[in-house]
Amino acid sequence: MTFRNKMILRMTKTPSLLLLLLIVLLGIGVRLIFLDRPMRLDESNTFISYVSQPLDYALSNYDRPNNHLLNTGLMYIAYKLFGNYPPVLRLPAFLAGVLLIPAVYFTGKKLYDDRTGLIAAALTSVWMTLIDYSVNGRGYTLQALFFILLIGLGRYLILSKNNKYLWGVFALLSALGFYAIPTMFYGMGIISLWMIAMIWRTYQGQERIRYLWYLFGALGFGAVITILLYLPPILNTGLDTMLGNRFISGDSPETGYLTFKNIPWMVKDIIFVGTPHLLLALFLVLSLWVDKKKNQIPISVIAGAWIVFMLVITPNIPPRRTWVFLIPLVAIWVAAGIDYLWSLTGRYVMPVVVVLLIGFMLQQSIELLPLSPETGRSDDSEAVALYLMETLQPEDRLMANPVVAITVEYYFIYYGYTDYPRIRRIPNSQFLRSSQGKRVWAIVQTSREFDEQFPNLVDMELDLSLIEKFAGIEIFEVTYEANP
Repeated sequence: MTFRNKMILRMTKTPSLLLLLLIVLLGIGVRLIFLDRPMRLDESNTFISYVSQPLDYALSNYDRPNNHLLNTGLMYIAYKLFGNYPPVLRLPAFLAGVLLIPAVYFTGKKLYDDRTGLIAAALTSVWMTLIDYSVNGRGYTLQALFFILLIGLGRYLILSKNNKYLWGVFALLSALGFYAIPTMFYGMGIISLWMIAMIWRTYQGQERIRYLWYLFGALGFGAVITILLYLPPILNTGLDTMLGNRFISGDSPETGYLTFKNIPWMVKDIIFVGTPHLLLALFLVLSLWVDKKKNQIPISVIAGAWIVFMLVITPNIPPRRTWVFLIPLVAIWVAAGIDYLWSLTGRYVMPVVVVLLIGFMLQQSIELLPLSPETGRSDDSEAVALYLMETLQPEDRLMANPVVAITVEYYFIYYGYTDYPRIRRIPNSQFLRSSQGKRVWAIVQTSREFDEQFPNLVDMELDLSLIEKFAGIEIFEVTYEANP
């Protein structure tokens, strides 16, 4: 390539990279707004149960699905380096959420073109659920990052350059995706089937076999790395805690047809919340036409078929947040549909539509995110913890629903109240009988009925005396007359 052609190529790339930089800065800015919001249930539980414990214990104890091991390890490092502060504990999720933006751009560019990548990156920067989980100390944005990188890398390996070292990177990224959250099997199923279809369509004979060997070898190598990463918790707590929890074994009462028929609404509430979902669905459908015009295999069809298949054969429907990893890919599909209309309508109409769409999603995110219920919200827990620290006596007993109990306990630790009384999360009559002669305080969320928060006490005659009231929480003293 001549010097003149190199300069022209560099000049054409510069505006895109500058625009991408502005998009990334927008994504950082909106995420910083919420980085110090009150701690949520799941991230508080991660800190209390794992991050505040020795690292070998944290990474070898999978006693519940709450322990997203990669996020736990990274959170532990951040905690040891910078201390126990909510923004610090959220740094791994935050950084992964920011890195998602350029990752979506490069993958969108690989799948479609530069403009599609930029539009998809802009959507990712303001997509409400992605912002929500970028400021939540969980492993969902890490999983989404590895998933979208694997798609871009997979396409490059099959259609652009077959490189054995990049196949090793592919295996490592797949293992890290599983280490982030075990539900990566949904994403890896999509990627594997899509890559097999690309190989089958692109190559024949020995060349096809060679690429299939590369793919299966990388998948096998990734599986070995995954097993090695999970070996400590497997040896320590066994496979039952991974495979026998209620989200996989089907022990949850919400199984079968009644839950299966609600999947479209679950997807809408987690993927399309805070968006003009019908408009985005239209753009998504248009991406299928773009795939046809480009004569490429539509990954959206493979994704839908694989997910439906897995939901049919598994005994339980996973929580709706399981699908967070799909949102960056959905953003690319939506962007492809927008780009197609852009090519039909010229340079004036669709740019205005994109700006309005990004502005609307940004406004919705800023307005709705403070109200997001994801992973257990209790905004008053810090104030409640400070109040209790000043008023509790050593013999007092506390009870609350798990959301309040665990987040209040986090703030006890945050403020150095190490000898705090454990808050009973599922109190029963035995708890009250054993508390005779002691003050029993119930910490109650005003957004839910008392009986809903303490179902084991429904049949008991309790006398509740209001002690203190906060915006969303009330504290009662509970008295109970035992039967003679």
